[in-house]
Amino acid sequence: MVEAAWVTARTRSSIGTRLRRLGRDFGKQHAKKGAVTIADTLLPPCFVIA
Repeated sequence: MVEAAWVTARTRSSIGTRLRRLGRDFGKQHAKKGAVTIADTLLPPCFVIA
């Protein structure tokens, strides 16, 4: 799911914007925390689809 979060960061969606903002807020060394946060956001819709 974290890989999906990194891919989402390259898009112009609201989730991608949020990850880029979290990356700035956490700093470059802690951008992984933002990716895990976004992965947690992406998880519920995946269960609904599957």
